[in-house]
Amino acid sequence: SMLTRVANYKEKQVEQWFTTYKRDLIEDLQNPQVKQSAVTLLTTRIESDDDYQNAYQFLVKHFANQKQNRQDSFLLTQGGIVIFSTDTAQKGQYRPLQNTSTYFTLDEIFTIKPIFYQSSITQKPEITFIVPILDDQERRIGAFATVLNLKNLDEMIREPPEFVPEKESVSSYLVGQLSRVDSALIAPNPNVLRQDPSESSLNEQPVTPTQSQADFVVASPGINAVLQGQQGTFSYLDHRKEPVLGAYRWLPNHQLGLMVEIDQFLVFRDARNRSRWIFLVGLALNLPLALLLVTVFKPGRSAPSPRN
Repeated sequence: SMLTRVANYKEKQVEQWFTTYKRDLIEDLQNPQVKQSAVTLLTTRIESDDDYQNAYQFLVKHFANQKQNRQDSFLLTQGGIVIFSTDTAQKGQYRPLQNTSTYFTLDEIFTIKPIFYQSSITQKPEITFIVPILDDQERRIGAFATVLNLKNLDEMIREPPEFVPEKESVSSYLVGQLSRVDSALIAPNPNVLRQDPSESSLNEQPVTPTQSQADFVVASPGINAVLQGQQGTFSYLDHRKEPVLGAYRWLPNHQLGLMVEIDQFLVFRDARNRSRWIFLVGLALNLPLALLLVTVFKPGRSAPSPRN
């Protein structure tokens, strides 16, 4: 079916996106200059030192062209203080990463299961990968972290494949388990307006965590099923309370659920149109046959009774 084709295509896209992200991360962390610069910052700690400044400027230049699949890259001390970041506003900040980040050594990068969580800084869903930085004696002196660009991943998954006819209106998106009670879109839904356009911008309230949370915390029978590790196809009300036919599947390598849905009205309309077409074709084929049968086997006059 169309939903299955789209689901297969989107699953491959997710796999390729994460694979590219991980290969880029390996390339950076295996770059001798990147590693040496990180070690210099983590061991020198004196910003006015020439070696510190040279190392810092190298990292700024190296990470200037931030990869599309990364939202931010940064270097942390053992105490969780950011000493380098592609987001300069983060420098000097404390990053509480203990329970939410996906912490692993580089050889585990293709087997590690990402942790999906709500950032205490942005209030949005995030996945953060952290790799320890070791000194010459193999002692851990800090960590290199990257925040995945889930908005970039979300936009790619929402983009309809070229093989889907425009009238089909198939939608696809990713969801994750944000907490024990909340399931969420991986990025705030771009199709949801934060405020009624008819309202004056002067009345716009400051965005609070609760308000922004409404943009991505979602629930539906399909989402509930996929986050329990299930996969299948059935009819249900989606997170907008609209009737859809959905195909969903759990992606265990990434701890995310893939949803592919189509409006039930379109499905049943197409089914009705197909039935009507089959009926008319059948009628067109059978009508001449019926006329032929009537003509050939038309009953004649009754034969006269035999005389005695």
